[in-house]
Amino acid sequence: MFAANRPAVLSAMMDAPLPVPYRLIGASRPTVPVVITVPHAGRHYPPELDRLARVPRSVLERLEDRYADALASLVADQGFSVLVATIARAFIDLNRSEDEWDSLLIGDDRPRIPPAHRVRAGLGLVPRRLMPEGELWQRPLRRFELERRLDTVHRPWHGEIERLLGLASAAGGGRAVLIDLHSMPTQPDSVPHFVVGDRHGLTASSELVDRLLAEGEGAGLTVARNAPYAGAYTIQRHGRRRAGVEAVQIEFDRALYLDSAGELDAAAVARMGDLVARLAHAAADHVAGCSRWPLAAE
Repeated sequence: MFAANRPAVLSAMMDAPLPVPYRLIGASRPTVPVVITVPHAGRHYPPELDRLARVPRSVLERLEDRYADALASLVADQGFSVLVATIARAFIDLNRSEDEWDSLLIGDDRPRIPPAHRVRAGLGLVPRRLMPEGELWQRPLRRFELERRLDTVHRPWHGEIERLLGLASAAGGGRAVLIDLHSMPTQPDSVPHFVVGDRHGLTASSELVDRLLAEGEGAGLTVARNAPYAGAYTIQRHGRRRAGVEAVQIEFDRALYLDSAGELDAAAVARMGDLVARLAHAAADHVAGCSRWPLAAE
């Protein structure tokens, strides 16, 4: 799709194969009704990004949920399926819809929908700017370049989530939970440490969210629901409450598991990894408790 009519000068830049856009750790066929995804921990930067960037790699790395995948290793060892992105968020943001792209960045087309606030802020499907550095790229992208990123990274990622959730739902008697795992910069006044987003009740029940928040509080964290992060495209797309699939976006303060240099603190990772495991088990218990209730027809 994306190869048609592309200028020859860009062909060599784009023809290098990309790695598989995700790695699946833990169960490849879920036997428990919970799937964990980590969309912003990818650390592979395709060569074309370095050629296009007008800022150092260190600036692009600020877009990452740095080492958030480390928090999921323990839960993968306990039989849960964990899907981890491998491609850097600077290449394409897996937590944005295909329509959330910036007309200031894609120079030869216009999106079908008005830009959301995060797109206007420069954090759309392909991030455009970061403060205080400003613009990230030397030139606009062409629409076929965006289509290549969608075809090779974004669509396979969400297709794999759908596959895993289908199997998890079968394991849960028609019910399942998706936990979309993120990390966030330390917030003003250092709170909250832990946020559960359900798009203000659209993607998960209050019973599930309350249970997850209680796990965070039990770990001694200051918790919040939907503030400052209510959840974005992943849980909007894959959460289908009436069909029995609940979805939440969970954010951890990076200071909970990284040291002052931004590197992993082994003891802190173990503590937070244990909390992620408790969250996954709590979600599985929630599904088991709901199994006696009939599902609504969509």
